[in-house]
Amino acid sequence: SHAVYPVDMITSRAETPKGYTPFYVSHYGRHGSRYDRKDDSMIHMVQRFNKLDSMGVLTEVGQRVRQEIEKITSLHKGNLGMLTKVGAAQHKGIASRMYTSFREIFTPGCHINSIASSSKRCVASMKAFNEALLEKDPEMVQDMSFAKEILGYARPGGSNNPLNTKAIRNNVDAFRHAKDTRWYMERKQYQKKKDYSAAEKMVVDCKNSLKKIDCSVSHFTTNIFRFLMFAQNLGIDQSSLVKEVFNDEVIYSIYLSQNFSWYNQHACADTSPIAEHLYVMRYLIDDMVLRADKAIEGSYPYVADFRFGHDTHLTPIVASLGFCQYPDTYLSIEEAGEKWRGYTITPMAGNLQMILYRKADKKKDVLVRFLLNENDVTLPIKSSKSPFYRWEDFKKYVVKRFENLQSRIKK
Repeated sequence: SHAVYPVDMITSRAETPKGYTPFYVSHYGRHGSRYDRKDDSMIHMVQRFNKLDSMGVLTEVGQRVRQEIEKITSLHKGNLGMLTKVGAAQHKGIASRMYTSFREIFTPGCHINSIASSSKRCVASMKAFNEALLEKDPEMVQDMSFAKEILGYARPGGSNNPLNTKAIRNNVDAFRHAKDTRWYMERKQYQKKKDYSAAEKMVVDCKNSLKKIDCSVSHFTTNIFRFLMFAQNLGIDQSSLVKEVFNDEVIYSIYLSQNFSWYNQHACADTSPIAEHLYVMRYLIDDMVLRADKAIEGSYPYVADFRFGHDTHLTPIVASLGFCQYPDTYLSIEEAGEKWRGYTITPMAGNLQMILYRKADKKKDVLVRFLLNENDVTLPIKSSKSPFYRWEDFKKYVVKRFENLQSRIKK
């Protein structure tokens, strides 16, 4: 979930069916690249490097890694959790491309509605997004809010969602922290595989040296990889140093472990607590459908609704709708790595766009399509025009989808 927005992964999209034009867009987006929320892990790693240095066991590569982590740590001072310049640019780019791609929606002087989580990085993301649209159309009327009463729609996985009761939140939290679950035990077993190749490049006699500072090899290498990769969110490219220290096998191993954890804690409806977590997303989805219906009827003042929140909400939103490439079943750690790639779903500034289309002479003949990070995604709905679906078919599917999630919840 620390991956930067994958602009290079945006592919060509399906052509709009003949005679249809877009007229409304509904969106949920994660905040853009940010500074880390806490710096204690970085500070601890700096302290560990200092101890290793005092022991005289750091290699030349280890000294360079130490310097880079010190630099990354220093840049966080006074900025914890805040949006970075990279994050603001991501949202401006997404907004600009949306305006260009769906020019018919954004008629001169149109009205748009934006809401955000009260988190400063989410509010800043909303403002950057709206600034880009205003540059395209200075006459655009923009309503923006992060008021308490709308937080359930910006953060549907939080306490402001009336469906997400305290009991459900407690069940989900207990599941995520339990150490006897299937996924936790499989991940723990996988992490027992130790690869010393990266640590050996940085520390002389790494097994004994790391033992003296009470740090496991897996913890040491995983955290260094995370810190160096996270630097992209600050506009610092450490890819050459990463490739020098970590081979492909180690990188893939780290990815598998982290991806597996995220999938099981936020997306996999195979287990009752997470099925509950996905079910409460209905609060937001129902609101999206209600507003879209008003836009179809012509009784809605806005041509677009934008929401800005967090990865812990975007992931279950995507999973709750059941996009066909994101399975509901339990997957092994390797299967999850191939079938559910979290970095393509919820990167920094990750977003889901729902666009409505209609024919000029048939206002009730409405199609809907979804873009995940600006790429077409499909639903298990019969359609001769996939990835475009009849709006009424989608609404029926939503009802059945949430009935299915509800059936997975233990009473």
